[in-house]
Amino acid sequence: MGLSERISGWLQRRKEAVHRQRIYRALAYFGSLLKHGEADAVTVRRCVEDYKDFPEMTKRQVELLLEHGSLYSIRQAGRPEWQAVIETLAGTCYGRQTLDGTRHSVAEEAENPLSLLFARYEVLREGYENRRYKPLLPTSEIQARRNEAHRLLNYRMRESDLAALKDLALKGKRPEDSVILRHGLETGYRELDGLQRQWREERIDDDYSGMEQTERQMDAGRGSLMRQAAALYEKKLAGRLPGNYLEAVSDERRMLRELARNGWSERVEIPRETLVKYGLAEVFSEIASLRWDYHLSQDNDDLSREYPAAAIDRHSRTIREQAAREAEKLEKRLFLTGAGRKGHAIVQRTDSRIRPEELFRREQKNRRQVDDTEQRKPVRRVRKF
Repeated sequence: MGLSERISGWLQRRKEAVHRQRIYRALAYFGSLLKHGEADAVTVRRCVEDYKDFPEMTKRQVELLLEHGSLYSIRQAGRPEWQAVIETLAGTCYGRQTLDGTRHSVAEEAENPLSLLFARYEVLREGYENRRYKPLLPTSEIQARRNEAHRLLNYRMRESDLAALKDLALKGKRPEDSVILRHGLETGYRELDGLQRQWREERIDDDYSGMEQTERQMDAGRGSLMRQAAALYEKKLAGRLPGNYLEAVSDERRMLRELARNGWSERVEIPRETLVKYGLAEVFSEIASLRWDYHLSQDNDDLSREYPAAAIDRHSRTIREQAAREAEKLEKRLFLTGAGRKGHAIVQRTDSRIRPEELFRREQKNRRQVDDTEQRKPVRRVRKF
């Protein structure tokens, strides 16, 4: 190899390294734009236009849009700036290669990040237009595009929506707006958003009694959404529930049984998510308010006020009744109560290869063996002197 060939090879490698460094910096800048809650759509569109002739760059930009949560809210989807971003992505080399007119299968479309981004945007646009005072009727072309978007997102549901539904059912974490729209949770969250605006107005006006009442309504709305998400999650999996979900539900069942036996106790701490989910947050807040008023009067040297034991016992009785009802509902839905000696609950199957009846027979067999072993134990005789 001569000197000229070595110099040309070095120059080519240097050019490729500079290009890779330029792409890396551009992607880092693009990702920094999306990390903010309110991303600048105009700047995002300009970054897409600058690299519209590089398909690998556009593909990575689309993946960053999916990863960082842009275009997840209905309010952002209704802005014309984001409509311009979507149109710019469709006009890039990567967009033309993806939307070349050939019809792909759902599995192939699900592997394409641009198709997922467009489908999510269509669902959010549909939700934004339905929020209008007089929603417009979509044309046949728009309706066909929206049906295709729903079909694609339904295919990807197991990898994206199920985790969001589980987080909502166990922790009360709000999912994306696309998940809310597609699973019928929009009405509950719309009412919850209205209550949050009302609470902020009451805080500005120093209306503390109204704030407490609004907080109770918000807890009731969150609990209803958590129970609705749990029912959707269990229905989607059709009984094949993962182990971590069953463990979390078993912990909730144990806490409910503890409350059903003993009621309120100062020494027992129950997570607030569990109280909100099963409608017990309001009663616990009542007890906390009673105890707060009593201790506040004691701190102010007002010894004439007695400890509200009767009111607390009344609320504790309500807690026991409510917890017993919720525990019974939970056991009927996810547990099979055996007719054994101690009546322990048998968890529903987690492996699709084992049917619940088989689990029940195995548990009954194990209990019979334990009972036979206990009966065969020799009786220890005490010698009398």
